[in-house]
Amino acid sequence: MVNPIMKYSIEIQNLVEQMNEIFCRDGELALNAFRRRLDKSTQTAVFMCLYESMTPEQQEIIWAELQEMAGGQKE
Repeated sequence: MVNPIMKYSIEIQNLVEQMNEIFCRDGELALNAFRRRLDKSTQTAVFMCLYESMTPEQQEIIWAELQEMAGGQKE
């Protein structure tokens, strides 16, 4: 039997790879796709995994998205 935490970790890693690939081509497309497909906690996990490896411009987009998800205002 697969450990549920390991399964979730593997799913998050796969999503991070997909998001990174899409984000490099079109950041807004990537955000829209993930908003529709994932619950907020999974979105947050994916965004936090991606944040460190992104350019400053991409980080601004992700930071604004995380703030909006937390109930804040986009800057």
